[in-house]
Amino acid sequence: MPVTDGCGTGTPNEGSKAVLRPRLESALAAIFAALALLTLVTPHWIEDITRLEPDGGDGGAEWFVVVLFGVIALGLGLLARRDYRLARSRALTLAGTRSEVGPR
Repeated sequence: MPVTDGCGTGTPNEGSKAVLRPRLESALAAIFAALALLTLVTPHWIEDITRLEPDGGDGGAEWFVVVLFGVIALGLGLLARRDYRLARSRALTLAGTRSEVGPR
C-alpha cells in the first residue's frame, strides 16, 4: 500500500506538493520584498557589493531594481495566494467526497 500524505488525495505526496509550492512562493516573495525595501532604503548596496556603477551614480539602476524586485514579489505573492486557495479547495472537496463515500 503506498504511503499518502493524509490529505485524501490518494496519490503519494500529492498533497504535500500542493502545500510546498505556495510556501516556497511565499518565502521567495518575502525575500524579493525585503530586497526591494533594502534597495529603497540603502540604494547603493548593490554598487558596494559589485563595485560597479552601471548608471554612473545617478540612481537610475537602483530604481529599476526596486521596481523589478517589487513586481517579482507581488507576482510571487499572488501566485502563492492562488495556490493556497487551490490546495485548500481541493482538500475541502476531497474531504467532502470522502465523508459521503465513507465506510458502511
